[in-house]
Amino acid sequence: MSRMKDIINAMRSPANMVDPSLRGYSPVVQGKDIMSASGAYCLVFPLKGKYDSKPSRCLRLWYTSDRDMGGIVSEAEKLASLLPDPSVPQMGRMRFIREALRLPDEGEVIPGLEMPFLNRSLDYLLCSEDKPNSYEYSLLASNMMNLSSAMKESGISHGDLSPANVMVGPDLSLTLIDFDFLLWPSKGIRCPRQILGAADYNRPDRVESPRSLADDHLAEQLIHLNLLAFSKDPSLNSAENMGEATFFDSSDLVSPSAFRASEGYRFLRGMGDSEVSHYLDRLLEAMECPYGKIPALCDLAYVPTPRRRFFSPMIPAPYCHECGRAMRKADWIYCPHCGTPRRMIPSEAV
Repeated sequence: MSRMKDIINAMRSPANMVDPSLRGYSPVVQGKDIMSASGAYCLVFPLKGKYDSKPSRCLRLWYTSDRDMGGIVSEAEKLASLLPDPSVPQMGRMRFIREALRLPDEGEVIPGLEMPFLNRSLDYLLCSEDKPNSYEYSLLASNMMNLSSAMKESGISHGDLSPANVMVGPDLSLTLIDFDFLLWPSKGIRCPRQILGAADYNRPDRVESPRSLADDHLAEQLIHLNLLAFSKDPSLNSAENMGEATFFDSSDLVSPSAFRASEGYRFLRGMGDSEVSHYLDRLLEAMECPYGKIPALCDLAYVPTPRRRFFSPMIPAPYCHECGRAMRKADWIYCPHCGTPRRMIPSEAV
């Protein structure tokens, strides 16, 4: 905690930001404090320019030593050199700064990551008073599917996927943040540490499983199903809901039987929507299989069952389509009044 305080105190003076690219920027002041957000190992500070009304950048600083974090800072430097990557636009961009902030009390200069400032997380959006409408929920669900596809095609596991680590742009595009547990084998980025992640989006037995590219798949499915259900009926995520906007919590994910018995499962099943039921069935299957075998969301695309068309049998028309007079006998081939050939029509038209 003392290290966190040292970083916050140092950030109060913009002169302590060492890197030349940060000159002219300062943290956002809120009353007597400066705006920041904390994670498991880091602090994030929004930054704005001297003449800016809103922050445009943010600086991410670790308050835990790289040794204690298992080399996370070294992996972050490697990742920053790879981004942006056009194959995974949802990972955004970042710049590693070897000497970012001077801690005057310790006489030390610590590294950091500089990134574009994104104003709202998916978690914040779902729990705010100004909630999305049906179309916006549907677009967010579609973008979640695209995120899953991009991650699978690139062979990436975020490692800590939850609505809190997904930022939402003005156009409802999605951008991932917090890559401390990223697994990207093809690029040589391998965080070996297994974590539980957000408890409401992971089974508790995840910590017993080795790291794999399937670590995010359950979270992908849960986030998508929430968004999909809200798109069908936005009132399900009511204005009074200021907490976790999800149909399931950690107690529902302890076992398949707990999942089936949960209030969320029963409610979603009771919606009677074939698309919601499809993804609910896939979630149940995910609860029953080994963690490393859970399929990615993008592999579970819903394909609507085409409506079966029924054709009525054709029968002789009971009237002449030319003169309109009745044709009372079934064996009449021509109209006895005008001689026009008799037509065949569907029986349902009679």
